[in-house]
Amino acid sequence: MTTSNLKKDLIAGVAILIVASLFLIGALLMPKDNIYGLYAYPGITPLALSLGLVVMALVLIFRTVNKTVLEKKATDFSPPSQSEEKNFLTSVELKRLVVVILFCLGYLLLLGKIHFVVLTSIFLALLSFIFYRKQVLIIIATSVGTSILIYYVFNRIFLLPIP
Repeated sequence: MTTSNLKKDLIAGVAILIVASLFLIGALLMPKDNIYGLYAYPGITPLALSLGLVVMALVLIFRTVNKTVLEKKATDFSPPSQSEEKNFLTSVELKRLVVVILFCLGYLLLLGKIHFVVLTSIFLALLSFIFYRKQVLIIIATSVGTSILIYYVFNRIFLLPIP
């Protein structure tokens, strides 16, 4: 693995760890009403998911640091040059990251205003176009199908309303 890929893995691991930790704190701060028991606690699912993400982020960071140490021992590590830093700032990966963050913020801001199935279908399709750029009909069908399935499962099976 190249040094730039290891750096990207480390940045991704730290970012995931920060976001998952914030979600973990939010899940722990949810109201704990013992009327219905532990399984009715509204923070149980976010707690489990954020704990899983924290563990996976820590594994990614640990694995990346170990590979970096091994590569550093094998070769002399030098700091990135100005041209490498300039290339990163103009890279496609950075542009995709900024666009994805903006899409996520837009999704969060519009979630209560636009129906869940419509907004989530558009959101998933846009993310798929950014990262895959494969067959348009398959992306649209998968996005709409996934949104309808999530909506159905939460509204009909779990009896939890989705905005």
